[in-house]
Amino acid sequence: MYQYNISFHDTMHTTKPTGAEIGNISNHLVETQMDYKELAHAVGEAGCSFCPAVYHGKRRAENFKSQQLIGLDFDNGVPFHIIQQKAEHYHLKILFAYRTFSDTAEHEKFRVVFALQHKITDSFTARSVVSIFMKIFENCDEACKDSARLFFGGKGLRYLADEPHEISQGEIILALAAYMADKYDNKHYTRELQKFYTANHIRFEKNHPVTTDQGSFISESSPQTARSHASDKPKNGRRQVTRNLDWNTLYDRCRLYRDFFDGSEYYYYPELLHIATNLINIEKGKTQFLHILQSEQNAGHESYHQRNWGQILHMLIEMDYQPASCHTCPYEKDCLHAKNMVLTAKPGHSTILPIQKQEYVSIEEAELDLGNQFLKAIRSQETGLHILKAQTGIGKTSLYLKYIQTHPNEKFLIAVPTHQLKAEIYAKALCLGVKDIRCTPELPCFSEELKGELEHLYRIGAGAYVGNYLTEYSKLASDTETAAIRNYLDDLAAIKTYDGNIITTHERILLENKNSSLFQGRTVLIDEDILRAMVSVKSISNEDILRVMHEPFLSAPVYEKLQKVLLTRDYQKFTKEECPAFDVAIERFQIFESIEGDISALCSSRCVYNDGTTTSFVVRKSLSCEKAVILSATAQADIYRMYTMANVYDYPCKMAAYQGRLELDTSSTYSRYALAQEGMIDKMKKGLDSDAVITFLCAENAFHTKYHYGAIEGLNCLEGKNISVIGLPNISDVVYILYGMAAGMRAETYSMQSMRTSYNGYDFRIKTFSSDTLRKIHLWILESHLEQAIGRARLLRYPCTVKVFARFPVYQAIIL
Repeated sequence: MYQYNISFHDTMHTTKPTGAEIGNISNHLVETQMDYKELAHAVGEAGCSFCPAVYHGKRRAENFKSQQLIGLDFDNGVPFHIIQQKAEHYHLKILFAYRTFSDTAEHEKFRVVFALQHKITDSFTARSVVSIFMKIFENCDEACKDSARLFFGGKGLRYLADEPHEISQGEIILALAAYMADKYDNKHYTRELQKFYTANHIRFEKNHPVTTDQGSFISESSPQTARSHASDKPKNGRRQVTRNLDWNTLYDRCRLYRDFFDGSEYYYYPELLHIATNLINIEKGKTQFLHILQSEQNAGHESYHQRNWGQILHMLIEMDYQPASCHTCPYEKDCLHAKNMVLTAKPGHSTILPIQKQEYVSIEEAELDLGNQFLKAIRSQETGLHILKAQTGIGKTSLYLKYIQTHPNEKFLIAVPTHQLKAEIYAKALCLGVKDIRCTPELPCFSEELKGELEHLYRIGAGAYVGNYLTEYSKLASDTETAAIRNYLDDLAAIKTYDGNIITTHERILLENKNSSLFQGRTVLIDEDILRAMVSVKSISNEDILRVMHEPFLSAPVYEKLQKVLLTRDYQKFTKEECPAFDVAIERFQIFESIEGDISALCSSRCVYNDGTTTSFVVRKSLSCEKAVILSATAQADIYRMYTMANVYDYPCKMAAYQGRLELDTSSTYSRYALAQEGMIDKMKKGLDSDAVITFLCAENAFHTKYHYGAIEGLNCLEGKNISVIGLPNISDVVYILYGMAAGMRAETYSMQSMRTSYNGYDFRIKTFSSDTLRKIHLWILESHLEQAIGRARLLRYPCTVKVFARFPVYQAIIL
């Protein structure tokens, strides 16, 4: 809907108001937002009065607030069709027009209303824009120059646009230049332009107005900082144009250009202007445009030759017009394109170019397809991992809970990423009427002392001894804490003999062996991608390793493994035989009080990197059940095949079109380094218009947020919110390389480099690995983090906006 704010009076008139009526209307105008068709009928047919601008208080120039509509009166008898033709010629499309009360068949009198693309928020620009319209339409009433002008209604519509063309500032300036060129010859029109700007006190350079960053015209006497197109040019004065562009590539990739070149499609002025703004930004593009326009193929399009396109192109160049965006092209949805025609043919450093068309369906069709794929996976008799990759918010959780509710004879073990999500799904299951369902217990809120001890046990890899430790601790604890411990241990024991449905966490299910009672008689459902819990990278200081090596109880194989780790400052890969088991027995806990790393996991790790200070290593955990169905927006079958010996079955699901809007800003890398540059974050914060920000942990405070990558999985509190996702979530090269080694690569250093690559149907430049395996792992991790962040808003279900600041392609994004 096209809504406009105007000052409006709803009293209807059949004749022109007079005397006290005028005073009553003027004193009772109300700022009102109206749909353009509703406004046109209220004013043009019902006789209501309005003023195109709105004000802070009374309707006076000094109280000006904003304006988006321009009104012109024509009462000197000029026929409406003449004005309509002029508006079409200069591409200043009329929004609506109506007959005024004094209109007659012999003497036409009417009012024409235009719509601007953006609100004007300062009175000087409003007066300047009205002056430009009045110059072009010289037959209009001089009183229109007053921005506070009150327009009475009329007695019938002359014209109403099917859909408004909102006029941009550039189109207004170009229309004035074209009008001057038509009225005066090419030799003198620039002088007349300058005289016009001077007479209206508009500062100008290179024959076009100078504006602020907000698009307001600058007065000759204004001290405001100006934004001049000329200031962006190199010091040698030459325009920056794209050189060495392959015209054949543009022909192949751009339908708009191809049909223009072939003459197979007749284009109106907007399409020709779109092509022109792109071609003038290409070396020899002006010549190419005129050559095509005058070609034999286009000879039949007579209207192409009614305008002086040589002069129009000259003006576009003088005004430093930038390429029109592909988002305004009639073939936007048909082509695989970048931001504009130029970048589509010759992608720039930050250009993301689609190379494979993505098909999107309705939510209803996507839900139906997900349901069918889920049934196939559940009913399959094949052992292994059955992966359903389906969008965030499509209803995966509701789907399997409804299945459980309607199939009481089947039992399930559900694993989710966090305890919080576990509790949410449990509550949802009860609301849906699921019976016989429990959660594995979560550690209660112990004292800070006990909590710290338990966290330390998990950090050093002694999680298996937590139960024994709690039993011993309870003998000396307070009555309250002893009762909490006993309840927890009792619940832990009870869940092992429970025969209903169970909800647990990813970490917990990975602790279970294949003979676990939790697996017996149950189908395993994994909610969200579990792979990063199955394969992770930990680190430990070399000082901690040395400290452990001084203990006399170490076995020879363990000592030898730790020694090899410390003596080699590089990547190392160990055989299975070189990875001895090392249990942190309960009787040795005191020895490990000063140790922070997981020595046990290091001993069993086959992929290690020592940088001289810290040792990083891969921790592998197994999903020991015979069959599991994984439902996730980010799980990739190819990646799972790298890390598991199990059979992997892929169930790709149809993707639904978002109800919300996803925007991608690629104007910076938005890396941690880029955000750390002076003024970068402050500049970004000024432009943010969102309810929440998701970014790096290190930038949380700067953006006043509590959401960061790696800690948002399963988060539901941001659904329906406008979100800004800031930064490309890269991690250390060491982590990627260790992941690669775990997938079978050799133990060596692999460097990253800036390169163009293809991924998920896009071609783009990114700093990544030349190794296919490492690059696939790297891009998968980046995509997983970004998709998780974007998914928090639930764009499938809500008409909200997510804006991503990163040079990385994400599905359904509008690339700014």
